[in-house]
Amino acid sequence: MDMPTFEEIRTEILNNFIVNMSPSPLINHNRVTRNIQNIFFNFLENDTCEVFPDGTEITLTEKDRFLPDVSVVCNPSIIKRNGVFGTPELIVEVLSPRTEKRDRGYKKSVYEAVGVKEYWLVDVDKRTIEVYELLEGRFELHNIYGLYPNYLEEEKDEEMPTEFPSLVFPELTIPLEKVFHKLINY
Repeated sequence: MDMPTFEEIRTEILNNFIVNMSPSPLINHNRVTRNIQNIFFNFLENDTCEVFPDGTEITLTEKDRFLPDVSVVCNPSIIKRNGVFGTPELIVEVLSPRTEKRDRGYKKSVYEAVGVKEYWLVDVDKRTIEVYELLEGRFELHNIYGLYPNYLEEEKDEEMPTEFPSLVFPELTIPLEKVFHKLINY
């Protein structure tokens, strides 16, 4: 079996450094990413805004090209044949042990600096979504939404929301059950 060429290996560029994105994500990571994409795809079907899946290159600065898990772009002029060249309105990163530090650190700071309005960090194992809102040029934690696993159902706080609105698209309600649908318990 031939080894993949450099061009076939998924990479990001962080501050002019090439970072390999392998190994491939686990099934739960892929399911959550797909579920979020589907929620936005269905909502934006007849809109000028468009949702892009993992694998879409997003060039944000001369030194930074990322492959976020989900992005939503409302400016059609920044969408080119070979990627997005500009700032999406919303970015979702589904955390993995290998990428969490970058997603919470460098990438978050770049997203903030270029003006991404809404940023989600999704923890598949904890079944939580941290939603950050850009306020006065800085990300502020808006809220953390979580879905209790079935075995903790009796400890569930009745006040805990089971859905939440997008900050960029307030008319869109995101049901946590749909985001974390069909996950495999470890």
